[in-house]
Amino acid sequence: SSSSSSSSLSRPADGSPSSSSSQWLHHLKDTAALFYGSAYVRYLAVFQMSFGFGQTFADSYLNSEIVVESLGLSSVGWVSAMIPTTAALASPVLSALGKTKSSKRFWLVFGSLMICSVGVIALIKNKQQLISAKWWISAIYILLGIARGVFENTGKATIVDFYPNENAASAFSNMLLWSGFAFGMAFLSSGFLSQRMLGSILTALSLAAAGTQTTTLPTVPTVPTVPTVPTVP
Repeated sequence: SSSSSSSSLSRPADGSPSSSSSQWLHHLKDTAALFYGSAYVRYLAVFQMSFGFGQTFADSYLNSEIVVESLGLSSVGWVSAMIPTTAALASPVLSALGKTKSSKRFWLVFGSLMICSVGVIALIKNKQQLISAKWWISAIYILLGIARGVFENTGKATIVDFYPNENAASAFSNMLLWSGFAFGMAFLSSGFLSQRMLGSILTALSLAAAGTQTTTLPTVPTVPTVPTVPTVP
């Protein structure tokens, strides 16, 4: 019995580490294949990166370098809360106005321009000017909140519309991959890049995101229907 129990322990079953790792590699392969094979997944990835970079710009730079100096440490919480609050308020509007694929692409452009506005502000205003803005700095968080509403609502609904079949999981994996990648890059770079450089990256990413959403999508050829031949009685 001891030999049988030891042999059963040596065999990987469903849910074992080896099985989980193989599933993980399978999902990673599907995610990469969809990114390589679908132009629109690549277009969406640019928006997802601009969103991730913009959110981390607020968390890693604005909160510590601007809000703390301007409004005090105790204000960081309520200022940061403006992003999810604005996103929650914007979501019903975005859902009502984004019923079609073309309208969803319009709102993705709109969200990209909200992020671009934040990048432009970081470019044209220096650090001291932002600190002197006091509570007006909350306008930046409102812009990022609208962009987050677009990401959470329109962005995810777009994935469902364009990839309603078995590719949906890989499309959502790409969303998490590229937004997370931008989160990480923004977090690491905010420690040594200047405000103007961060604003330049954010502006370039968001403009590229808006541009990709206005690009004509490749058409998918339809399979012609074969006419039915009437049967002879």
